[in-house]
Amino acid sequence: IATVSWTNNGNNTEGGTQYQVRFSTNPQMVGASVSTYTFTSTLTEISTGCYNLTPNTTYYSQVRAVNFAGIVSNWTGQVSTITFATSPGSFRYTDLGVNIATVSWTAASGADKYQILFSTNPQMVGGTVTTYTLTDLTTGLYNLTANTTYYAQIRSLNYASVASSWTATVSTITFATVPGSFRYTDLGVNIATVSWTNNGNNTEGGTQ
Repeated sequence: IATVSWTNNGNNTEGGTQYQVRFSTNPQMVGASVSTYTFTSTLTEISTGCYNLTPNTTYYSQVRAVNFAGIVSNWTGQVSTITFATSPGSFRYTDLGVNIATVSWTAASGADKYQILFSTNPQMVGGTVTTYTLTDLTTGLYNLTANTTYYAQIRSLNYASVASSWTATVSTITFATVPGSFRYTDLGVNIATVSWTNNGNNTEGGTQ
């Protein structure tokens, strides 16, 4: 959908002046769809929707007025816009490691690029946004912290880099690293003490 607006430009607001809106993917308006609207209110600014449009597509529009005798004015100057791409589907984590997580999704209709936002904050505050031009619909998120919850969202961009809405948030927990420097540090008759380093594991989250 795209919504177009215009002013009555002095036309009679009491008598139900008609307006015709046409829109097309062709700048010469070849094959344009024309819709006629009658507005009986006293509004000086009028708007209506153009429906069943194709995602990530340039549309050109014009409007003209029709008087009580059915005589039309000239078409206005042409305006254009680009519809959004749809949002990606089935966004999910598909593989995990210590410092990496792989995400996948299904294609968004008309998408030119995708943006992924990921963060350790469920409100996505301070998140990292990365833009991808991908055809295989999967990518890795790198340089993550071990044993940490990560939240992620994705959205699509049309060819004018206008973004769709973010998808719902998905979350996962990265793997813990193998402990480091594992060793015996003390011995007795019936006891032996072992020690190790956390080797980069999250010290805030209570790694076991």
